[in-house]
Parts: sequence; C-alpha cells; structure tokens
Amino acid sequence: EVVSQYPREKTEIEGQDVILNCNISRLDTVFWYKHNPDGALKYVLRIFTSVKVDKSSDLPERFTAELIKKNKVIKLQILRAVVGDIAVYYCALEPTLLKEGTFPIQKLIRKS
Repeated sequence: EVVSQYPREKTEIEGQDVILNCNISRLDTVFWYKHNPDGALKYVLRIFTSVKVDKSSDLPERFTAELIKKNKVIKLQILRAVVGDIAVYYCALEPTLLKEGTFPIQKLIRKS
C-alpha cells in the first residue's frame, strides 16, 4: 500500500485557499488527520469510495474533500485559511496506521 502527499510543505497567506493532495495506490476509504502544534492529533474527515464525506463534528464548513477516482487522488481543501488551521496534515488509507516521517506542513502568515 502506498500513500504519498503533495506538496510536501505549503505556506499561504491567511485568507487564501489551500489544497493538499493525497495519492493512493488503491481505492478505499481515506482519512485525513490534523496534528496541531500543541501535539494533539485530531480526526478531520474521511472520504469513502462512494465519494461520501464524513467530517468531524467540530470541523468548519471551510474544509472539503474530493476524490478523483481516475487518478487515485484525494484533495483536502481549506477555504479562506486562518491561523488556527496551522498544522501537519496526514492522510491514511483504511485501516489507518500512522507512522513517523515527513509529511506536508501548512503554514500561514498574516497579511501586513
């Protein structure tokens, strides 16, 4: 099973839209997690092969996900990003097993 994410690191200005991509080797349920700067790992959402999305109950509507079956890509989109969105985001195939490593990082900067 292969899961890869791109871009590896992303820096955006607060208020911009952010897209993080997850390539998968097989079509199956994909989970997105958010690793906050305080160390907390939090479930964000999962997207099924039927393209149904199940979001965390406290996830803002600004977060959406899209499955592109042909390319086996899952896009996590954060609309109008805010500083509170700063985190390391992980995607994982079901069943999930998170491992240590380098994963995409989203950084935001305030407009001057």
